[in-house]
Amino acid sequence: MQTKQCSKCREVLILSDEFFQRNMKNGDGTRQYWRPECKKCNKRETQDRRRSRKMYNQPTSVPLGTPCDNCARTDQKLVFDHCHDTLVFRGWLCSSCNKGLGMVGDSIEAVERLLRYMKKAERRRQPQPVYKPAYQIPVRVRQAL
Repeated sequence: MQTKQCSKCREVLILSDEFFQRNMKNGDGTRQYWRPECKKCNKRETQDRRRSRKMYNQPTSVPLGTPCDNCARTDQKLVFDHCHDTLVFRGWLCSSCNKGLGMVGDSIEAVERLLRYMKKAERRRQPQPVYKPAYQIPVRVRQAL
């Protein structure tokens, strides 16, 4: 019997349709895979999102072409972004920005840590040497070629 740990509540449950939902399909359009959170956590999150939308009188979606509140892209469908602890509505994000935010745990500290890391790496970066061949073909010869 295979088990899986829920990414939200950290409970270890039997990997079955009783406790976990299957995602639609992988990118290749064939295989299905299990959601990272258990059904109970998924249901709670869906209810929280609905409650947050009602509290802030937000629609379930915005028209295509509306810019992302973070990167201003207009070519992607936007998702409702809210604080998972307080349910405070933060804005409408494209899926890339929303996933990026989720990957760092919706944490300001983690985003600041990543920014410090990138700035430190930028300062360490050495200028790349310009390639100079050992022998250069004279201009007259190059023009003849």
